[in-house]
Amino acid sequence: MRQAGFQHILRLAMALSFRFIANANGGKQPWMKEDRRTLIEYISETLETGDAINVGSHERDVASSFAW
Repeated sequence: MRQAGFQHILRLAMALSFRFIANANGGKQPWMKEDRRTLIEYISETLETGDAINVGSHERDVASSFAW
């Protein structure tokens, strides 16, 4: 059996969040798959290293296609 670590659970939670958003949007994802993967990767790696998630203007390249 696979041992689920923090990063695995975090990625799963974010993927489910994107699914909930799609379901609320009539089954359509508002973001492209590559954008979702990039954001999931950024958040999970940032938290895994203990850094803060910066949503300032200099981080806009990471989440440029997301409408916050």
